Amino acid sequence: MVPEPAEQWARVRSVLDLVAEGNGGFLEDLRPRASTVTMFGLEHIPLSTFRALLTRFRGDNARALELVD
Repeated sequence: MVPEPAEQWARVRSVLDLVAEGNGGFLEDLRPRASTVTMFGLEHIPLSTFRALLTRFRGDNARALELVD
């Protein structure tokens, strides 16, 4: 169970809003462009699971897979 889910969601939402707006300090250079995906982690997963996901979507994750290997 997530402690104080409304407060936690508010934090996550504020980051998503900044990414969507594409402005605001450190996110300025990370402005979303057409055909891009913004992803961040909310929980820990085993490295083997992460690698399996990278392998499953190898076409989009070749560089990340290299680094994990």
